[in-house]
Amino acid sequence: MMMNTKRRKKKKNQSTMQSQADGQKDTPEEAPKTPMKGQSLQTPATPVRARTATTLPPPALSVAPSTPSAPVVKAKVGSEPETYDGKEKGAKSKAWLRKAMAYVKLNETRYPDDRDKILFFCGRLTGHAEKWAAPIFDAYNDDDYTYQNLNDLQAFTEAFEKNFGDPDAGHTAERQIQSLHQGNMRASEYTTKFNTIAYELVRWGQAPLMAIYRKGLRVKIQNVLATTMGPAKPHTLQALKDFAIELDNQLRENKVATKRLSGSTQKKPENKPEGGTCT
Repeated sequence: MMMNTKRRKKKKNQSTMQSQADGQKDTPEEAPKTPMKGQSLQTPATPVRARTATTLPPPALSVAPSTPSAPVVKAKVGSEPETYDGKEKGAKSKAWLRKAMAYVKLNETRYPDDRDKILFFCGRLTGHAEKWAAPIFDAYNDDDYTYQNLNDLQAFTEAFEKNFGDPDAGHTAERQIQSLHQGNMRASEYTTKFNTIAYELVRWGQAPLMAIYRKGLRVKIQNVLATTMGPAKPHTLQALKDFAIELDNQLRENKVATKRLSGSTQKKPENKPEGGTCT
């Protein structure tokens, strides 16, 4: 009987162990724990690999070879400078060169570099000046581009002024401006001549030029200037020139009007009948 009791306990224990084993198999996996109040559940960030866009090169285009276009030459602007023969030096040569420089600047597309400009200048020379330019033409014809007067505009102008300029231009201008008088000229013409000479007197100040200009004006204009006071009195050289030109024009107009008025009021002589008196 005792042995039967032990067998029953053994079977019971085996049944219990089997039930526990079966229960473990049916139990699902443990769910993630819910954070308690005040705690945060941190999930590690998963690094994301950036995707690099693959750009395919565009298909090669077949381009036909282009023919270089010819440089555009604009139409000629202005009139060419007159020829220069080299006889009259000083102010004449300087005025000619100034005009020639302005012309090639206006026509830059026709004379793009120094050599083109120099050859144009030499083409406008005649007589003695043309003989002076002969070495420049020879250098060009011989393809001698080392000759400075052919390739350097500054060297050309310096050589030109040395041969045809006035080495004593300052003193010459002083003598000319001191002997200049308006006379019967209009004030505008007198002013133009004055400006041409004064251009060489760069060292002179405004005050001496004003004194010389005023001294050369007609006496009537000088008298009006002497009596002009206040704001109307010119205090600069340009204002003095403008005042003299305007006053000179006014005086001439008044003179013409006076002559016209005197001519219209002059009485004509009475025509007497021919022969004796009738009785």
